[in-house]
Amino acid sequence: VKPEVLITLYKYYTANKQDNTDWVILPVTNFDAYFGTTAFGRRYLQLLKEANIIETQTSYGVSRFKIRH
Repeated sequence: VKPEVLITLYKYYTANKQDNTDWVILPVTNFDAYFGTTAFGRRYLQLLKEANIIETQTSYGVSRFKIRH
């Protein structure tokens, strides 16, 4: 996974994490648009497990993720 993708995910996670849960909603289609490619949803989500990030199945362009400590 590209470092800029991981940094962006980490910043998004810390900015949007609520106190009562470790999960954060990940708008996959918005991240595709932000990075200017559909590679985020198609390729990078598959690689997140290697980066200590847990992701749930994508549905309607939305997913959930948390950072494993």
